[in-house]
Formats: sequence, C-alpha cells, structure tokens
Amino acid sequence: MVLSSNQKTEAGLFKDYDRRLAQEALQTLKQLQIAPQPKNFTLWFRYHQQADRRLVDEIDRLVKNGMPLSQTVLSELYSRHIAQTINAKKLDKTVQRMEAAARGFVGHMADAGRSSKRHARNLDALHIDLADGSGVVSPGNPVQGLFDQLQQMSRENTLLSKRIAATSHEVAEIKESLRRSREEAWTDGLTGVPNRSAFDSQMDEAITNGQGGKPFCFIMADVDHFKAVNDTLGHVMGDKVLGIVAKILRHQLKEEDFVARYGGEEFAVLVFDKDLAGAVAVAERLRVTLANRRLCNRRTGTYFDPVTMSFGVTAYRKGDEAADVIRRADAALYDAKRAGRNCVRSCQKLK
Repeated sequence: MVLSSNQKTEAGLFKDYDRRLAQEALQTLKQLQIAPQPKNFTLWFRYHQQADRRLVDEIDRLVKNGMPLSQTVLSELYSRHIAQTINAKKLDKTVQRMEAAARGFVGHMADAGRSSKRHARNLDALHIDLADGSGVVSPGNPVQGLFDQLQQMSRENTLLSKRIAATSHEVAEIKESLRRSREEAWTDGLTGVPNRSAFDSQMDEAITNGQGGKPFCFIMADVDHFKAVNDTLGHVMGDKVLGIVAKILRHQLKEEDFVARYGGEEFAVLVFDKDLAGAVAVAERLRVTLANRRLCNRRTGTYFDPVTMSFGVTAYRKGDEAADVIRRADAALYDAKRAGRNCVRSCQKLK
C-alpha cells in the first residue's frame, strides 16, 4: 500500500507525538527515581497522554499530597487503570459475542428438532397411504425400500433431537459460567463490591442517562486514618476493616444505588432519584452508621475504636463529564478531611 503525502505527514505527526510522550514518560521515571519497567513506562505514557482523566487526577492527587510513589502504589495504579479495565472490557465483549453465537446455535438446533419431528409425522402418514387394507405394505412394493430408508432417517433425526437437547443444556451451562466470569471481572476480590472498572462503566452509563434527563448524585468516601489502622492492627485486620466498611455501605443503600471500591481505602457511591440535599442525607446516614459500629477481633474478643469515614458529595449538572463529577466530589472530600474528618461536605462550585 502506498501512502499519500498527506497520510505520510499525518503518520509522521503521530510518530513524533508518540516519541515525545515516550520521552516525557522516561524523563518522569528518572526524576521520580522510578524503575523503568514496562508497566511503569506504560503508566506514565498514559499519564502524559492525558487520555484517562481518572488516572491523571489520581496521580496528581498523590503527588500533591506528598504520597510516595512506591512500586506497590504504581502496580496498584497499573492494575486498576490499565490492566483491569482492559481485561474486563475484553471479557465483556467476548461474553456478548459468545452469548449471541450460542443463541443462534440453539435457535438453529431447535429448528432442526422441529423439522425432524415434522418429517417423522409425514413418514407415518405415508406409511398408512401405502398400506393395503390390512395396514401392511406388501414386501414386493418398490416403495418399501425407500420407506425403510426414510424410517432410518427418522430414527437418526430422533437421536439428533436428543443430542440437540443435551447440547442446548451444555450451552446454557457455558453461558452461566461466562456470566460468573464476567461478574468476577467486575468485582473487587477483597471487599466483594464492584471494582473500579465496574464503577467507570456505571458512571459512564449514569452520565449518559443524566444527559437524557435522569440526574444523579455522587459520593466519594474515604476511611479516616487508614494507615494508622494498618499500622496498629496489621494489614490482615486492615483488609477485614475494608470488607466490613463495604458491607455496611452496601446494606445501607437502596438496591438501585451503586457502591464500588474506588481504590485503596476509597469508596464511590452513585445515588439515584435524589437531589444534592437528599444525597448529603444519605452520606450522613452512612457516616453515623459507621461511626457507631464497634469492631471486634472475634479470635481474641478484643474491641477496637470505631472506624470513621469522610464524605464528599456532589450532584450531576447538565453538560458534566465523569471527570467533572469526580473532581467536585473529590474537592468536597478534601474539605471534609480539612474540617477534621468524620464529616460530610458537598460541592457544586467547581466545574
């Protein structure tokens, strides 16, 4: 294939752009003294590309707050923003394609089964027409051989029908297995609630519905002093605390609302059919429920101080993109942190 001069120029521009992004990514790795591993390079390439606003916002927030960008943190960022999203979306598309193919296959097989039964009935009628008064076809009748062959075909079609039924059952099992796999791909393994990829998908859907006249509110919640929880109780208990928090959030929300683990000790909540004041009331109820819950180590019988959370709330506004909603909720969350934590703040001022 021969490229035109315009195509060559455009290809050259893209190549120069990618080269510049690669240089910026490598320079950042050097400045931050981060090992130039492939995953780290990909992460910072995507950062400088500015295509994933959620990734950019999270890295900017970490840098702004002086959080060390350890390899553990970078690996979690890569898993959440790049690997997990790609794998989940690929699996989702694969499931949809296989389900469509399975539906078509089952439909064709059902048609074949109905056709087989129809032919069997026709053969029985033909047999009756060829029979003499006694109901028996004479041995010398030349049609007898044809009838025998057709009867054999009928038996084979009956067997095929049974195989179709068995195959249809197997296809149904495969579809159920794929459904479970898809759910696992969108579920946070530690807490059991939807993961970041599932949240991104749900937020995009909420934005689309919001543009169509169905507004929503967004709550960003963060466990207070979680590093101290890990340091005091250990990471195993810290993980259990996150699981308890997720369970409480899920049980306190309505079925149509949505909660996900946003990352680390942060949780994201989408509240539907409520204005900003109603969503603030929801966040306050969540805050009080958590603050009043005493945690106990069942193995030792030891009770710990209650775990508290800070909440930032905002409402969708016409024309918002996902990044706008998240940015406002994040700003409100940091207002809550600066106000002393264990409180709820809302924000509608920022774009």
